[in-house]
Amino acid sequence: MVDSIVIGLVMLIVSVPEGLPMTVQISLAHSVLQMSEHDNVLVRDLSSVEEAGLLSDMCVGKTGTMTTEEMEVDSFYTQRLSVQNSRKNTVMNCQLDHHIIEKIKESIIYNSQAHIEMTENSFYVAVGNGTEVSLIKWLQNAEVPVHEIMASKEGRVLAEVPFNSKLKRSITAVEHPELQDTVRIYIKGAPEVVVRNCKNQYKSEDSFTPEGISFKAAEKIPMSEQDKNDILEKEMRRMLDEPRRADAFSGAGETLNSMRAMAFSYCDMTVNNFQNLMQSIDGEIDSNDEINALEQDQTFLALVVLRDPVRQSIKDMVNESYESGINIHLISGDNLGTAVKIARDVGILSYEEFQNAKDASS
Repeated sequence: MVDSIVIGLVMLIVSVPEGLPMTVQISLAHSVLQMSEHDNVLVRDLSSVEEAGLLSDMCVGKTGTMTTEEMEVDSFYTQRLSVQNSRKNTVMNCQLDHHIIEKIKESIIYNSQAHIEMTENSFYVAVGNGTEVSLIKWLQNAEVPVHEIMASKEGRVLAEVPFNSKLKRSITAVEHPELQDTVRIYIKGAPEVVVRNCKNQYKSEDSFTPEGISFKAAEKIPMSEQDKNDILEKEMRRMLDEPRRADAFSGAGETLNSMRAMAFSYCDMTVNNFQNLMQSIDGEIDSNDEINALEQDQTFLALVVLRDPVRQSIKDMVNESYESGINIHLISGDNLGTAVKIARDVGILSYEEFQNAKDASS
C-alpha cells in the first residue's frame, strides 16, 4: 500500500508536460515489477509492455504450447487389427507377427532425429522432438533396447528428408543392418498423406508357433482405395473419438480431444537401384518427383494414436485473452480434425463454429 502511494505521488509531481515521459516510464516500470512478482513474466524491454497493449490477435501453437507434449501411445492399428495400449508392454504381447513388430520398432527408431543420452544414474533417456521422444519412450516402457537398435543405424543412413509442414512426413533411407543388399526407406507422418501414398498393406491370418502358441501371421496384400478410406474414415476416427477412454485419463487437464494420429510405412530397394536413383538426383531430395521416386511401392505398416494432454491453465488463458479483446488463432501441422477438436475444447471455437469446422474436416 505504501509503495503504491509513493508511486502515485511521484507520478502526480511529474505530471506536467515536461515530466510526461518520466510519468510513462515510471508507470511502465511499476507494471513490469507487478508482472514479474505476480505473473512470473520477465520483461526485458519496457516498450514491449506498451506494444503488447495494442495486440488484437495472437497466434498460438498446439503441440507443446496448448498441450504438454508429454504424449503417451493410446492405441495402434496394424495388420488390419486395432490394439488398445492398455499396459506398458502391450506392443510386445499382443499376438502380432514378430516381423511386423520389428518393422514398427525400426520405423520409430531409424526414422527419428531424437537420440539417447545416459543420465548420471545410468538410465537411457530419449532427447529431442516431443513426438519422437514419446514414441521411443513407448518402446522403452516395453523393455525394447532402443539404444542398441539406434546404434545399429550408425553409418547406414543413406538419405534423409526431414519433416516440414508442407511435406507432412519425414523420410529416412537406411542400408538395413540385417537384410543383405537391401535399402529400406521409412516414412512417418500425417495419416492422410502417408496412407494415401501406400500400395500394399498387411492382413492377419491365424497361425501357431512351433511351440503351439497362437499368433496373427502377417500377409502382404494390395491396398485398394476403399482400404485407405476405411483406415482414414473409420479406424482412425474411431481411435481418435472413442469415448470409453475418458475413464483412463489421469489428469484434469486431459480431455477426449487431446489425441493425435501418426502413420508409418516403408518400401525396400536393392543397394544398386538406390544408388542409381541417388545419382539421378541433383543435390538434395526436395522436388515432388524425387520424393515420389524415393517412396515408390510403399507398404502401410501402422497407425499410432497418441494422447497429448492439454495444459490445465490454457482454458483460463484463452478466456482472459477474449475478455481483453484479443482473438486467439490456433496453428498446427496436425490432422485438421484433431486441431478443430482441441480448439473447441480450450474455448477458441464456439459450438456453432466447431460444428461448421467439423463438417469441413469430414
